[in-house]
Amino acid sequence: MDYSQFSRIIQGGEKFNIDFKIKCDAFYGKDSFADNAELAKDICAMANNGNVASYIIIGVSDDAKNYLSVQNSKLTDDALQDFCKKNIFPPPKVNLSRITWKRTSIPGHKDKEFIIIQVGPQPRKAFRISTDFILYDKQKCYRRNEVWLRRNATSDLATPEEIANLVVGKSAIESQEVIELNRERHDFEHLSFPERKNQINESIINLLVRKNKYKKIKPKTQPSIISYKSNLDMRLGWYERQLSKGLVNSICIINVADCLESITKNELIDLGSVNRNFKTKNDLPAELLKMIGDRSVSIREIFIIPILASIPKSRIHSGLSHWNYSGNNKHFYGKIKKKWGETRDLLPTSSEIIILDNLLSISDMLDKLQSTITYIEPIEITIYQPEDS
Repeated sequence: MDYSQFSRIIQGGEKFNIDFKIKCDAFYGKDSFADNAELAKDICAMANNGNVASYIIIGVSDDAKNYLSVQNSKLTDDALQDFCKKNIFPPPKVNLSRITWKRTSIPGHKDKEFIIIQVGPQPRKAFRISTDFILYDKQKCYRRNEVWLRRNATSDLATPEEIANLVVGKSAIESQEVIELNRERHDFEHLSFPERKNQINESIINLLVRKNKYKKIKPKTQPSIISYKSNLDMRLGWYERQLSKGLVNSICIINVADCLESITKNELIDLGSVNRNFKTKNDLPAELLKMIGDRSVSIREIFIIPILASIPKSRIHSGLSHWNYSGNNKHFYGKIKKKWGETRDLLPTSSEIIILDNLLSISDMLDKLQSTITYIEPIEITIYQPEDS
């Protein structure tokens, strides 16, 4: 799991396939019985989500506002595998990893050690507890052969009808969130390509302006339309953002391309072969110039390329092989060059590409875009100084 996925999960809060625990003392000696019982119950419930990846994240409070580095050294993947084999039948597919991030968009995440337990995805079965966990003074009473499942953000006993569904490989229960998302994906799939393209581009602009506080600059101030390749039909949508409470020291310009159905390796090579040049203030729209005045600024120029199809990572990395990979899913940045004979005052500048692919619905697309923006906004390594060219 990379940090962008982790931060997206935290922002989304607890739900049917996400559970937070601020701490877990499972496997930590004789006083760990209650935590062992809770862990068995929750893993059993997550396993009954079937072909959905589910996550138990330790080190995060239920409301996702507090974070605590995990101290339990006994909670390891080997110990968890052995625990599940002995206490849950059939043994579910689980994986435990310990992760620490040095660079984060949320200060509370930095240098904290989190444990991430992934349960599934796996074929649907009636997973059940195979050992009694009874400790009345701790108010724990989970009995052998009990089947647990997730109802929204809580674990609950399955009804006989729900167990019958699981036994034959059906979903025991679908949350309203899953039902609505599946309906949205179905409706989106049956739209024409022009209809999907228009919805995607409008939704990207709305997310940037409304949620992330970017300002849309009037179309009449746009420079000439840029096209990497004629069939990419790049349209510039200009945005700016002030990043330091009135003192403008960095401007982020986001260009939104028309959505594509797919993209080939050669098209990616063409996309990445266009030379990017250092910006000067004369290259910027009039609205930005008025805001900047005489202040010194750096410019981040980001190109968002929405693509309906799922593009293999190997194709993207091969097509953009001369670009640097930031570590976030499909975000790359390229070397900046001076124009031939350039003598004007040059600003520190970046050229960045975000490949936003596998767009099954507007909700899926917005989820991916928001997590990417959250991850890349604090990054500074993408910006090149003129003297480095």
